[in-house]
Amino acid sequence: MEKNSIVIEGTTIINPEETIENASIYIKEGIIQEITQTSLAKENYNCRHMKAPENSYLIPGMIDLHIHGAVGADVMDASPEQLKKLCAALPEEGTTSFLPTTLTESPSLTKQALSYAAAHYKQQGIKEAQILGIHLEGPFIHPNKKGAQPEEHIQLPSISQFEEFQQAADGEIKLVTLAPERERDDLLTSYLAQNNIIASIGHSDATYQETLLAMEEGVSHVTHLYNGMSGLHHRAPGVAAAALAEDNLTVEIIADGVHVHPDMVNLTFQAKGKERMMIITDSIRAKRMGAGPHELGGQKVFMKHGSPYLEDGTLAGSSLPMIEGFKNVLAYTNCSLNEAVQMTSYNQACKLGIEHKKGHIAAGKDADLVLLTEQLDVEKTFIQGAAVFES
Repeated sequence: MEKNSIVIEGTTIINPEETIENASIYIKEGIIQEITQTSLAKENYNCRHMKAPENSYLIPGMIDLHIHGAVGADVMDASPEQLKKLCAALPEEGTTSFLPTTLTESPSLTKQALSYAAAHYKQQGIKEAQILGIHLEGPFIHPNKKGAQPEEHIQLPSISQFEEFQQAADGEIKLVTLAPERERDDLLTSYLAQNNIIASIGHSDATYQETLLAMEEGVSHVTHLYNGMSGLHHRAPGVAAAALAEDNLTVEIIADGVHVHPDMVNLTFQAKGKERMMIITDSIRAKRMGAGPHELGGQKVFMKHGSPYLEDGTLAGSSLPMIEGFKNVLAYTNCSLNEAVQMTSYNQACKLGIEHKKGHIAAGKDADLVLLTEQLDVEKTFIQGAAVFES
């Protein structure tokens, strides 16, 4: 019998642009080999055969571009054990790959966290959610829009400081959240764009015009839209207004119903369409933990009504699992399953330039898959064809 091979039969595959009913899929050595709507006979495929539950769905593994932690672990712990704990926990919510995300902290602690995340990226196993690179959130942000980021470590955007961070990360920083209006002569935004690193505007007090100028320098993405930015005021349109209006900006949404009202999620979907909107969690270590207190950047965090807050009432990231974000965007926007898949996997893969291997179920692509029940709960999660979670 073939090792590291499996046939999954009798499910409905949901891709961004197509639905394949009564599908059978053959996976070998972590790669999808064949998809058909006829049964794959055991005598022709000498490997494990798995019959999917009735009325199940098979979707591409979800990709979280913005996550700090969960189950008591945080990227800023700068701990191999905590990173492994985080990677092991995420398949339960349908996340098969992600960008571990830093928080504004001292340069020394940030570099330590980056170093450990990069080291784990180089040696990660397949039975855990896969690190695809690193998201540097801060310290190049605006104090007026800091949210739960510790103000004492905020810096002006600096190419030299970023280069130190990137060296610590062994070149694996793929996305940077910054406030480009704080740039002076040292245009970090342009540097990022020239080096194929996603420059994302976030924790920013920029005007609409300043946002347009930042786009000319290379900003192409918006971090957790509406949160930590100048807003939609009709006489003072800011980052949020530009994010809705400008087709060249992709946007992240925390679809937990708390960070962004469901009606605003729907408005965003109507304005940006399925191609430019991405569901993220922005979750912290408090996710799947008790009431607290928990910790974020040296600050106490308490869970209230299912969401984490600082003692002063500031929202402090989320406790959102990706599968709940998937369900919520369906409920808030009345989008199709195909469109929800696009916003939780395919768009993220495109943004990272890895759509040739992730974000879509097709022959030749990585077998990162989530089997959902009829009620859209996670039944099984596969990473490179290996079953890493089963409900």
